[in-house]
Amino acid sequence: MAQLRVTDASQLLEIKSEPYVIYSKRGYQPVIDVENVHTGDDGHLVITAQSLSDPLHEFAEKNDGNLTGIVIIVRKESKDRMSTYVVTCQ
Repeated sequence: MAQLRVTDASQLLEIKSEPYVIYSKRGYQPVIDVENVHTGDDGHLVITAQSLSDPLHEFAEKNDGNLTGIVIIVRKESKDRMSTYVVTCQ
């Protein structure tokens, strides 16, 4: 499954899995499987960034500890590669 890249354009994503770990060129990384609701494309989303993992944790707490099935809108704050994520629950 390919890594889904987040840009400064909003994406509507449905979370398809709970967090799990994959091995990549950067070592082990936590990911979740997601599907783009508009395009049907699926992939995994690396959730290492604090600006991404904190809101996901809050959403899971409100959903009996589960992420699977939650629909989110995610984008980067700017085009800068290191910019923070902006995440809202749909």
